[in-house]
Amino acid sequence: MNSVQFDHAHRLLEVLEKGINKWFKAIQDHPLLFIMGLAFFLRLSAFPYSDTVDSDAVSRVFMAQNWANNPEFIWHGTWLPFHQYFIGSFLLVFPSITITPIILNIVLATATVWAVYHFTALLFEKTNAWFPAILLAVSPIFFRNSLMAMAEIPGICTAAFGLLFVMRSIKRESLKDAIVAALFMTLSNGFRYESWVISGLLFIILLLYRQYRVASIYAVIAVSFPVIWIVGNFIDDGNYMAGIAGANYFNLVLAGVNEGVGFPERMARLLFYPYSLTLSTGVWVMPLILIALYRRGKTLSRAQWIWAVPFAFMAILVTYKAIDGTLLLQHRFSSTLLLLFLPFTALIPRIFEKSRLFPIILSCAALSILPFSNYMANRNVERWLSFSPDVESAFGLVRYIRQDQAEPIPKLKYDRPKELVKRIRSRCENCALVLDFTGWQETYYVALNVGLDPGQIMILPGTKYEEINWLRIEQFLNKNQAYPGLILLKDESSFHQSIKESGAVKDLMLIGPANDSLDELSIRTFKNLQI
Repeated sequence: MNSVQFDHAHRLLEVLEKGINKWFKAIQDHPLLFIMGLAFFLRLSAFPYSDTVDSDAVSRVFMAQNWANNPEFIWHGTWLPFHQYFIGSFLLVFPSITITPIILNIVLATATVWAVYHFTALLFEKTNAWFPAILLAVSPIFFRNSLMAMAEIPGICTAAFGLLFVMRSIKRESLKDAIVAALFMTLSNGFRYESWVISGLLFIILLLYRQYRVASIYAVIAVSFPVIWIVGNFIDDGNYMAGIAGANYFNLVLAGVNEGVGFPERMARLLFYPYSLTLSTGVWVMPLILIALYRRGKTLSRAQWIWAVPFAFMAILVTYKAIDGTLLLQHRFSSTLLLLFLPFTALIPRIFEKSRLFPIILSCAALSILPFSNYMANRNVERWLSFSPDVESAFGLVRYIRQDQAEPIPKLKYDRPKELVKRIRSRCENCALVLDFTGWQETYYVALNVGLDPGQIMILPGTKYEEINWLRIEQFLNKNQAYPGLILLKDESSFHQSIKESGAVKDLMLIGPANDSLDELSIRTFKNLQI
């Protein structure tokens, strides 16, 4: 290398060094903007490669679309109504049911990062608030939920702002902030039942801080929606808690989740949500938080320990409901635990506060959670517990149950549902569609993507003990007589057997081969079907 080339190389290195130093300084000066930008960019980049694979998300989109077609005040039922109002209102302006709900969730997930950062800054200190924020931004389960129309995202977002403004009201002794907190919790209460518990816990926190006047005003506003919902359900159904009773009936009776539950299954239920929270934050965070509590726990003030009460109570409640079967083992339900736990991870950077390198190392470690989450969820750790077959089996169940829900980008396991959507659209652009149940992912994926109004789609039950309602089918057929009709039929299913026994099968015309790489699924017309 001659002297001229050396000078050019030296200048280039100087420019790069200045650029890198400037970039790092910008991150140090404005960490929240960087983390929020990262959270939004990663989700937006992953969106084109994701699929809606959760039946709950599809059901909520359909309810929101029905509400958009016929807006009304919903004052009773099993499903809380604010998600219908929220998504339905935007569908009136941006009517795409496959894009609008997800973009909204991406925005709300990013906003939640803002709330968690500022709450942590008030509870501990601003210096280390970046760490919980970046963990939330890349948490694989929270990331996954934000790429589908899940009610957990708006519920957690509004609850996070509720926590933030309660903390502000305590710090500033501000009644105004308490009112804003109550309004946010009212919104959260209309999205998720878990928020009702959080609302009560925040009321207790205000009492523990001896903010009695503020607590009373907060309580009056925060309970407004739950009171309306409870009274509405009692008037309609005679049961104050009809919504929760409906969810329990689905789990315990229709799905039969408590049948044949032995020791390994019970232990798996005990361990599932701690395991889910560990996956949500990265497996290395839990050991570090224990070290941080051991080394720094004595320095925590009484006020800081008070905020551990909501997490501890919610962890006990979630575990109890998992054990008794009233809460299904699904990773999305650990989002509430994640919200209440994350602020305490601000203690971790304190362990390494004397080292300049560790903020960079911690940041890189946090960012690694997302790409390696699926790898960690598939590690066969139970083999280390072979000393007890029951314990090994329990840990194996914990890892195996809902394993796909630990993947940060929701994807179909195979392409068959996409093939079905293409075939249905090729047969009929505007038809009535009866979907025989072929699995929770593919049945609801087909329903969402065929491009029909929800009123033109009927999905047959998929739970273990839910019987086919022939009266509903007949009403659906009568309502949609103006449309050509299609049945996506799973051969030899209970529905297929029933229509054969009824003699109606002679009026069905097979349009596609019964198998044809679709695993004994066929598309049939039902224009003249009589039930």
